[in-house]
Amino acid sequence: MNELEEIKNRIDIVELVGGYVQLKKAGRNYKGLCPFHNEKTPSFMVSPEKQIWHCFGACGEGGDIFSFMEKVEGLSFGEAVKKLANQAGVKLENRSYEADKTKNILYFANELATDYYHANLTSGQGKIAKEYFIKKRKINESTIEDFYLGYSPKKKDALLKELKKHNISQKDLGQAGLATVRNNSYQDFFWGRLMFPIRNISGQVVAFSARALDDSLPKYINTPETPIYSKSNILYGLDLAKEHIRKLDYVIITEGMMDVIASYQAGVKNVVAPGGTALTENQLKIISRFTKNIKLSFDIDFAGSEATRRAIELALMMDFNIKVITLPEGKDPGDIAIAKPQAWKRAVKESKYVIDYLFDEALKKHNKKDALGKKYIARDLLPVIKRIHDSIERDSYIKRLANELLVDETSVVAALKNISMPKEKRTKAIEVKKEEKNYNEILEKSVLGLAALFPNYLDFIESILSAKDFSSTETRKFYKKMLKYYNEKGDFSESKFLSSLNKGDSETFKHYILAAENEFSDLDEEKKAEEIYFSVKRIKKISLQKKKEELSTLIKKYEESQNIKKSKETLEKLNKVLLEEQKIS
Repeated sequence: MNELEEIKNRIDIVELVGGYVQLKKAGRNYKGLCPFHNEKTPSFMVSPEKQIWHCFGACGEGGDIFSFMEKVEGLSFGEAVKKLANQAGVKLENRSYEADKTKNILYFANELATDYYHANLTSGQGKIAKEYFIKKRKINESTIEDFYLGYSPKKKDALLKELKKHNISQKDLGQAGLATVRNNSYQDFFWGRLMFPIRNISGQVVAFSARALDDSLPKYINTPETPIYSKSNILYGLDLAKEHIRKLDYVIITEGMMDVIASYQAGVKNVVAPGGTALTENQLKIISRFTKNIKLSFDIDFAGSEATRRAIELALMMDFNIKVITLPEGKDPGDIAIAKPQAWKRAVKESKYVIDYLFDEALKKHNKKDALGKKYIARDLLPVIKRIHDSIERDSYIKRLANELLVDETSVVAALKNISMPKEKRTKAIEVKKEEKNYNEILEKSVLGLAALFPNYLDFIESILSAKDFSSTETRKFYKKMLKYYNEKGDFSESKFLSSLNKGDSETFKHYILAAENEFSDLDEEKKAEEIYFSVKRIKKISLQKKKEELSTLIKKYEESQNIKKSKETLEKLNKVLLEEQKIS
């Protein structure tokens, strides 16, 4: 057994995927919402028997435990193998599985820098930084360790010298965002600041945020974009919060890192922060792997924050349930969580549905009795109402707005029509066209998958279809292999047939079977028989239609060239196809 197979045998795919996706039993398989695209109806299937996963929705992704880890955590194949090997307790001897060297060096450099900055915090030169955390912000020693907070010395080459001991080049430090070039020489990117390591979902340090200890500007500076860090794809604190989010089925989103740290210390650990950027679509997609419920704890004044408006509207369109945590004016989550942990927990519990909150705020801020006030209230609320997916809920808020403004509902509906929705992405249109183009192949795969599950229909399928009726090279190949196996053995076993295929073909055909299980698991035997019957006939009709078109084109060509003999022969072939078509109608 090779290393990859050993890892697969030791790791249960349902348990692995279940750490990122909420799965429910569906026959022999498990089903959930796809973590790789936004959807309301579960189309993501996991097969414990075949140890594979597949999305039967818009993205169409699929694979095994390695491909899942690659995609869900943005890893290379080598990184995914290494991570799963560690998890399974398998020692890797084959060096070709090692992760990309450049990324490895950058991760290594960031980890060394994290250790160095943290060690400085507990040394004499970090005394002022530690006092800031403990005395001013009331962050205890245990929390400092959990988040591995640190301090960068005031010397502009301190980290360069430290990491030189570990043979990390200045160029690599520059690529990692830990060093920068000034006056034709490298110097530390961070110096004389509090250091907050930023980790990816796997817990690897990919960047830092650094806070000034005095009134220096900018107050915060962050690692620039690097090969391992993209701020729009990272949520600060998610590595520590993800299990708590999954368990509680909601996430708290705050503005700043200190809010996350303070909340964590107060015992509310399902909390993250966007890390200096407005909440992005990618960050929302990451959150959707764990929950569809969000509680916001930051300034959501739509008039004052266009980025926040877009984030909330986007989250509503992605079918998130959003609530707002209300705090005393002038207070932030970090202040409340440290000074009054119970008050913070109560505020989280008493959070208000976002649209109700926005209604209250808009009506508080503007005078609904004058025309200008009505205009501003509508300006704040119409874009949000427009994004509500559920028509009943949307209609109820249309009615509420009309009642509040003392206007007719038709006026609100008319105003809504002038609110633009984001244009459909071109890629989505391409996907639809691609799906239409591949309809024949999808149908053929479905029939082959069903035939493997219900081999008693193979005789019927063989009586109608020949290999030439299949439109793709792949489905044609599998049909031939199935018939050969069936005719040689006189029987058909799904597991034994898969074992008879080479590894690549076996993995591919497993997805055919999983697709059929997903599509037809809810049907009774009679309905399944009907599905096979009509699908087989549909494939035959499509094949005959294609032949008719080809022969008609040839007849036209021979007539134009006055080749009477060829024209007559082709016409005879066309008549045979027409007769065959009549027989299966």
